[in-house]
Amino acid sequence: MARRTKTPKTRPQRQPALPSVNGSALVGLEECPLHRKTPFGIRNVRMTQFSIARFYGGIKFNGETFTYLPDTDELIRDDVLRWRIKQLKCEAQNDPDQR
Repeated sequence: MARRTKTPKTRPQRQPALPSVNGSALVGLEECPLHRKTPFGIRNVRMTQFSIARFYGGIKFNGETFTYLPDTDELIRDDVLRWRIKQLKCEAQNDPDQR
């Protein structure tokens, strides 16, 4: 009888936590200048066909890559995520209360 080799399980990479308003990281994206051919994000992922993203850390949908945010159970498009993190860094640098 041949022995089976165990494949190492990989865990999704932890993404930086975005501040959530009313439990959603997708609030406040109205000013985002990026294209709207695909949605900026998808909420309640565990209740949809996109739930596979929970196990892999993200999905590719309509040619765009989305990252799974486990804290809010949402998918957010990668370019939107980069834009939002950049905005938060600029806000933190311009906020005198942070110092």
